[in-house]
Amino acid sequence: MALSKQPPEKGNAMNAATLEHATGTPVVLRHDQIVPAPWGNVRVSPRTPESKAELIESARLHGILQSVIVRPHPTQPDIFELLAGYGRYDAAGVVGCPIPAIVKNVTDGEGVAIGMIENIIRENMSPVDESKAAKLTLSFCNGDYEEARLRLGWTMQHLKQRLHLTRCIPAVLDALSGGEAKLTLRHADLLAGVSEEAQQALLAEILKKNMSVEDLKVLLGKATRALSKARFDIAECAGCEHNNQQQNSLFDEFKTGDGAHCRNLICFKAKTAEMISQQRAELTERYGTIILLSEADRSIVRNIDHDAVGAEQFFNGCMSCSHRVALLDDRLDTAGDVQENFCTKLDCYTNCVSTKKAAEAQELLAAEKAEKKTKTQKGKQVSPEKTNGQPVTASGDTNATSSGAAASTTASGNGAEHVQCKLTTRVIDDNKVMLRQAAVDAWGATSEAAQTFQLAVVLSAIKSLTGSPFATQLPRVLESMSIDDMRNGIVKAVKSLVDEAKTVGCWNMTDILISTLQHAPDAKAHAVANWIPTTERLDSYTKDALIVLLEQSGFKDAYQAAQGEKALRKLLTQSKGDLIKGVIEFPFDWSSFAPSSYLNKL
Repeated sequence: MALSKQPPEKGNAMNAATLEHATGTPVVLRHDQIVPAPWGNVRVSPRTPESKAELIESARLHGILQSVIVRPHPTQPDIFELLAGYGRYDAAGVVGCPIPAIVKNVTDGEGVAIGMIENIIRENMSPVDESKAAKLTLSFCNGDYEEARLRLGWTMQHLKQRLHLTRCIPAVLDALSGGEAKLTLRHADLLAGVSEEAQQALLAEILKKNMSVEDLKVLLGKATRALSKARFDIAECAGCEHNNQQQNSLFDEFKTGDGAHCRNLICFKAKTAEMISQQRAELTERYGTIILLSEADRSIVRNIDHDAVGAEQFFNGCMSCSHRVALLDDRLDTAGDVQENFCTKLDCYTNCVSTKKAAEAQELLAAEKAEKKTKTQKGKQVSPEKTNGQPVTASGDTNATSSGAAASTTASGNGAEHVQCKLTTRVIDDNKVMLRQAAVDAWGATSEAAQTFQLAVVLSAIKSLTGSPFATQLPRVLESMSIDDMRNGIVKAVKSLVDEAKTVGCWNMTDILISTLQHAPDAKAHAVANWIPTTERLDSYTKDALIVLLEQSGFKDAYQAAQGEKALRKLLTQSKGDLIKGVIEFPFDWSSFAPSSYLNKL
């Protein structure tokens, strides 16, 4: 069928049945015979005013030179749906000229592909246009990615990149399509991974401050959490749109070396809290009362073991005491860890410790009295033998050079009688020197002996700090404990000292431990990890100091980005109590921050 010079009369226009056998045939149609396809123009980026004016002027002078592509309307005779050529269609509507068209019988998916292909050939498809076309094509292919990418003639990676853009809010897409191009494709790719509210707030900041892609990545990083540190089941996170690993697989420039991160901190915290809630119910049957670590008053709660309160009290009293609890860690990175056997009543704990120490003191006193009594009895023993006609006693006489000297025994001849004689102080001291050397030689004879003695000294020295004399402890330890027992004893004794620093009163273990922190491995990282902004901790700051802390931590920037500048000003002007409440409730990641006034103690 030849191309008509004039549009057909309305009554003589070709209907769908006729066109069914004339697909691909060029015809001439009036403007009112063509309507947009149900999905509209796959190109959403507007033409520049210059190109639009040029097209209208060309239509005015020469008519529409290149045919548009249409398909018959499924229900309205003489009406056609426009698949490609929206710019020419609009120009013809302004000028009022007829429109040459090629009619095709195609499905919705094929119709979208036709519009896509024409725009690609004309090289004027923007990323936003492509994202719309990708979404439409995928829907027409019933979610079959392979079929969609084949229809579009794209790689799978390109298809996924453009589908990722469809997560952007309209304002982001408009900014990406805008002429000033303050928002780049890389900006939009990053924004597509956060919530709609965050996109709205961040877009304003990007345009206002002309924020670079790197700056945006840093800002987004403050609100992410490594999935490798999650304590809940992350199976559902694999395909989540807030999992940046999904983005990493699409965009090489966004790949990270530390694995997948969750960009929805609210969801991350909610999943952690749900896991903690389930675990708390399960642990209650095993441990009894469970207290969350964030709820525990660490100035009152004390760890209990048989070294601290005595074995009898620990097993027969503390294990069945109503004040005994287990602590469940509910911090994000260590959630689920359980610490057993804690006492929540400081008076009760202190009383148990004092009772144990009093019993040890009585035991020691009784041992010293028994030892003194034995020495006294030995000292009163009198020997019937004589030397040079003078009686000699262990308690000393006029011939002794020292009243405190010990006795020794000598023998002479066959059947010689044992004779006691006094030793001078010099002899005694000399004996001590030799015996000390013998002890050194004995304990240093083998590596096992040396290790045994060194561990016994350490353990006895530690125990002596809590009231048990070192001189009494060391022989007991060597007599009754193996090397493994000593090692375990040292660990428990040190722990008891740390826990009991305030009770002991002779030195401040807190200050001592802090003074050692600068020599510990990864000291700063551990110090930062332990600084958690609880309500009580923030309340210890003045309001002015609190605002400075929010500035230093990056909280203010994150809050403004998410809630807006007006909301930030309102938050900062509230009372101190309301300000702290707002800070606690906002999902900000504090894990990498601690105040400088706190860290300068390192």
